[in-house]
Amino acid sequence: MRTNRPSVAAGRPERATVHATRVDTVASRETAARQTPLRAGCRMGGTALLALVITVRDDAIDVRSRSGGAGAEGNQRGRKRTLAVSKAGADSGRRALELLFAFTEQRPVASVRQLAEDLQIPVPTAHRYVALLRDMGLIEERERGQYHLTMRVAALGRAARSATPLVHIAEPYMRELSEQIDETVLLVRMVHGLPVCIHRVESLRPFRLSFEPGQNMPPLRGASVRLLIGGLPESERERYVDRALAAGSLPPVSGRDAFLSDIARAVDQGWDVSREEIDEGVWAASAPIKEGGLTRAALSAPCPAFRLDESKRSAIIDQVRKTAEHISQALSG
Repeated sequence: MRTNRPSVAAGRPERATVHATRVDTVASRETAARQTPLRAGCRMGGTALLALVITVRDDAIDVRSRSGGAGAEGNQRGRKRTLAVSKAGADSGRRALELLFAFTEQRPVASVRQLAEDLQIPVPTAHRYVALLRDMGLIEERERGQYHLTMRVAALGRAARSATPLVHIAEPYMRELSEQIDETVLLVRMVHGLPVCIHRVESLRPFRLSFEPGQNMPPLRGASVRLLIGGLPESERERYVDRALAAGSLPPVSGRDAFLSDIARAVDQGWDVSREEIDEGVWAASAPIKEGGLTRAALSAPCPAFRLDESKRSAIIDQVRKTAEHISQALSG
């Protein structure tokens, strides 16, 4: 390539040649010899021009390509760049999923600004995640600026339940229990250290709960949670409670020490009840589901308190406990 450049010595225009040296990233720059004319910014034989070192002579401009560094130093820098890009990609994927989980039964529709506030991210960043999820068919715009989940997300939930043997085994027992007591029945288990409602069988007279299947439950409240924590070794129960408190979870209604005592009591008697710990006006009976002596999940029957008297509560406790035992036997096979 030829360019006009004022002469350094005489001040008059003269022809100058731009050359570029091919430099392999593992070779010494001082030993590179073959020169090929090219335009800056292109690729030479698969070697990218990462930087240019320009030397002005009296008769030419020599343009040499330089990699990020020679030998091991350059390789190390390349690895750091790769790791940084990988981490950024993983963080972005995590944020996109968090945005997806921000939609709930209580708020099925949300604006981009609301989603940004939930995730504590800038609004332009939330716009990018919304665009990505919309392109994938996971959310759609119902009206101007308002988004909601699509039925494709519901299909993911059905696929997850189908792949869980526990749900397959527990389902018929849960339906039978729901018909017997005429109330909704839940299946709760620990997922990545947090209690999650993984399945729900609705009664013919459903009522509104504060969580959906797939959503986390309060880590330190409820009869099911106490039974699940009780399934941990005693040495780990206090650590679980302290970690949850440090993470800002709602504290136990009875306080930390009383909560740990309640866990031990629930484990000893093999069932537990809760009174308005999660939802106002809701009483619930729970029992553990075990496999091989280990607690796998908890069966729970939340009921509106106004529909129950003492006799009805006792009957529900007994039926929940027996159903949990039947599921445990089916799991152990």
